[in-house]
Amino acid sequence: MTLQMKISPLSLNVRGLRNQVKRRSNFIFLKDQNCDIFFLQETFLEPKDESIWKSEWGGAMFFSHWSTHSKGLSILF
Repeated sequence: MTLQMKISPLSLNVRGLRNQVKRRSNFIFLKDQNCDIFFLQETFLEPKDESIWKSEWGGAMFFSHWSTHSKGLSILF
């Protein structure tokens, strides 16, 4: 017997989510999607912001930082 799992991913270039209103709007949009995992590029996230983002998202998140002016990846579950 083979067990198959289907995972629905969604990938977005968010062009920065340091603005609280934009971030919350994007999080609401993501939660309305029928997906299991989200890959967000160009987040411009700083390490000091991680706890705020995690509390606003309410689920598991992983981050890869680069700088506040370019790059950065966040993976949300």
